[in-house]
Formats: sequence, C-alpha cells, structure tokens
Amino acid sequence: MPGSTGHGPLDRLRRAALGSAPGRPGGASRHLRPPEGVRAGAPEPVALGTVQVAPEEQLPPGMALLKVQRDARADGTTGFTLEGHCGDSRLPHVPGDVRGRPWRIRLDAARLDGRSPGHILQDIRDWSANQRELVRWLNDLRHRYRHRLHLVIQDDTGFGIPWELLALGEDEDGPEADRAPWHDYLGGLVTMSRWTTIRHQRITLPTRPEHCTGRVLAYFAEDMRGDAAVFEGFARHPCVELTPFLAELERLDVDTGLAYMGCHGEGGPDADLSEFTLDVRRWSELNRRPMKALGARRTLVCLNACHSGHLVVNEGLGEQTALRGFPELFLRKGAPACIATTGAVGDDGVRRFLRDVIAHVAARPAVPVAQALRGFRAEAAAEAAELPYIPDTVRDDRTVDAEGQTKVLRFLYSFMFVYYGHPHTTLRLTGDAGREHDR
Repeated sequence: MPGSTGHGPLDRLRRAALGSAPGRPGGASRHLRPPEGVRAGAPEPVALGTVQVAPEEQLPPGMALLKVQRDARADGTTGFTLEGHCGDSRLPHVPGDVRGRPWRIRLDAARLDGRSPGHILQDIRDWSANQRELVRWLNDLRHRYRHRLHLVIQDDTGFGIPWELLALGEDEDGPEADRAPWHDYLGGLVTMSRWTTIRHQRITLPTRPEHCTGRVLAYFAEDMRGDAAVFEGFARHPCVELTPFLAELERLDVDTGLAYMGCHGEGGPDADLSEFTLDVRRWSELNRRPMKALGARRTLVCLNACHSGHLVVNEGLGEQTALRGFPELFLRKGAPACIATTGAVGDDGVRRFLRDVIAHVAARPAVPVAQALRGFRAEAAAEAAELPYIPDTVRDDRTVDAEGQTKVLRFLYSFMFVYYGHPHTTLRLTGDAGREHDR
C-alpha cells in the first residue's frame, strides 16, 4: 500500500499468504513479480485464501468469493454451508443452516445409457430454485458489477455440485418459471473459476493472474491421437507414451504454456482415491513425481479425460478434511491453473471443446482462460436455445427421444469442463517458429 512501512498487520498477513522462503527476506517468490500491465510499486494483490484477513481486504473490486464447506447436519448426515463475500456485500447466512447433499444433480451420471440427461438438467433447475438466497445474491452482484464480476468458488465438499449450471432465472414465479431457458446458467453468464483448499503450507488461493506462455506438451492415448490436429500451427512436443510426457514435466530449460493430456480417466465423487487414474497411472503414482516444470515455467494443465475434475476425501488413508484429486495434485505441484471434466465426456464433446476453446484462446491470448470458457458455454446455450424446453425422455408412443436427449447431453458436456485457477490467468501459445501465435 502506498506510504506503508511494510511492517503493519496487513503487510505481515500478505507475507504469510505469499510464503517466506529461507534466505529470501520478505517472502520473495515467483508470485511477487508484477504481471503485465501493472506498474512497479503498485499495491501487491493479497491472497484470497486461508489466512485470516477480512474478505473485503482480500478481494479486488468486482471479485466475489463463495466458500462451500462440509458440515454435519442434525440428522447425522453430511451437508454443506455457504459463505459469500464481495466488497461490502455478504451472502445472507443463517447459523446452523447446513444444506443437504444434492446427489441427484451430479453430472458423472449423465449418459444416454445412464440417468436421463433431461432428468438431470431438470433436477438441477429444481435444485437451483431452492437456492433462493444464493441466486438473489449472485444476481445482485451481476447487476452491480456486470461484466466486471469475477467469481471464485472454493468448494471443499467433494460432492460434485455442478456450480456452472446453477440457474439464475430471476422470474422464478412468473409464467415462464417451468420452462427451460438456456441462457441463465451461471457458467455462461459470469467469468468464474474454482478452487479447493490445498493443504500445503506455502499454497493458498492464487494471489494474482499468471501468463502461461510457451509450447504445447501433449500426451495422446492411442484412440485419441487424431485430436493432435488441434495443435497444428503451435510449437508442440507430442507424446504417445506417458513416461516421456512425465519426463518432460521435469525439464526447466524450455517454456511450456500448456500441458495437455488426452486419455481415459477413472474416478468420481463416490470412488476411493485409489481408483483415480489417468490412462494407466494411478493418482498415487503421479503424485510421487515432482513435476518441477509446472511451477517453474508457469504451465497450465488441461485434462481431457473423463472424471478428471473430481475431488474426494482421502478417507482410505485417514484424511478427514483434505480433498484429493487430479486438479489438487497439479495445482499443488505448481501449475497456476487446471482444466478438467466432472463427467464422462464423449469423443464429440472433447473434440468440440478442443477446437473451439483452444482456437479462441490462441486467437485472443490476452483474454483470460476463464472468460474464454464462459464464452464457450454461452455459445453452447445459444445453440441449445432451439429447444423450447427440456425434451421429455419418452415420447407419447413410449419410445425414447434419443435425439432430444443427445442434444441435452451435448449441452451438459459444455458445462462439465471446470477451471481451477485465477479468473484472470491467460494462455499464450507460441507458433512453430517460436513466434507468438496471434491470428
């Protein structure tokens, strides 16, 4: 803060949030370099996370923090509580208000051969209508800040709640209340990111946006190698085996802007952590690798693998509070951001995501990744708007409306991709000749 001596309570808390390294007074670290567009001597951003600082001192104008925490209910089951802050605005909270786990709205069950996608989407809308205080608070913030609103959701429940699909329809009692507008979902209206508590003494919520710049390091499973065409025109290092890919994550002599994994994944909100896999590697096998390049080279991780975005309590090893999963693993290793998916995304969904989002980010590298994802979801909502309502699963002739359910499933695919990281982090991929790829 201008004029500050650097010894006040807030200064000490800032240093505690950023972490002090031995031999580096004042907590000097890679987080302290000014981002692009910030002049030297400007006030340092303050961590959003676990240090005990009043939220209004932590959050810049227009940035909201919604904390979702596990808690016990009166009937002995485990539910969750909500705490929201944005400037002088607070989400109304009633002490003892522990909400039940909404297990019917999980997206990992959405498949044509599983739970009806239409039923899940309708359940999500019905659940959203019951979150009146939260929806009203978010809509108030939207009206107040408009496009400047950025939302961070710190979800430490492991319940698989699809926050990107929270419906913000304001006319909940009007004549259209029972219809299914496609434009009112949180993830398509607000630039948002997720976070989870990373139980590591040097890591809190991201303190400032990062600018991930460099080549693409990619691993493609055998049946996903055709997707490599998405990265044509960029400097890239493709791998068809995991061991060389993981070895590249230890290299400190080359800038890698994006580490991409296109493979199959296993996991889910009800799975044990020992069942979490990316291709042929278990979570524990990936966890024991340092992956030094992620933090040193500021590399964004993209996991195009089913169920890769889930986080669970590691009860099998006695951890009762910490959530574990692949986003937590890569963030803890130093990645500034991670994109993953919370469901079983079909091949069409994966390829469409890659083509549209990577192309959008490449063409406009100054646009934050979270904002690009918001635009991607908004486009999916616009395409789905040809459906006046959520299609019924069964027609009058008692046959399944496979076409209608497929359209709903494709819409859900677009909201299964979740982003962990700072809302303003960007990705600038370099071209084949080492030039920045601006087109």
